[in-house]
Amino acid sequence: MKEITTAEFIKKAKALLESKYTYGEILNERKTRKITRTEFINRAILKHQNNFNYDKVHYVNSNTKVIVTCKIHGDFEQVPQDHLRGNGCVECNGKKKITRQEFIEEANKIHNFKFNYDKVDAHNRGSKINN
Repeated sequence: MKEITTAEFIKKAKALLESKYTYGEILNERKTRKITRTEFINRAILKHQNNFNYDKVHYVNSNTKVIVTCKIHGDFEQVPQDHLRGNGCVECNGKKKITRQEFIEEANKIHNFKFNYDKVDAHNRGSKINN
């Protein structure tokens, strides 16, 4: 959505509400300040402690993906605003999508080929499997 000025807001509000209200004291507080790469990294470290490395981050804005390095699983791409909201490595949090074959191989290793997975449709490591 395009940011509008205070004057544009007042003009639209007056047109919509037929001057029922006054808008002289209105402040447009939606203006945001672009953060720097250093600020992003500092905020990310505060949020995620020391779980990730940010050496490969090329910060453009909060919606352009950056490369973050998980200390366990390696590099992944993520939108900075999602990372600062607490999202991290999809492999660590079990949300990485896996193929049916990958699921069957992992399950067979864990359960020593005890179960039949012919009817399984796995979406991610957190999916429940019904008999």
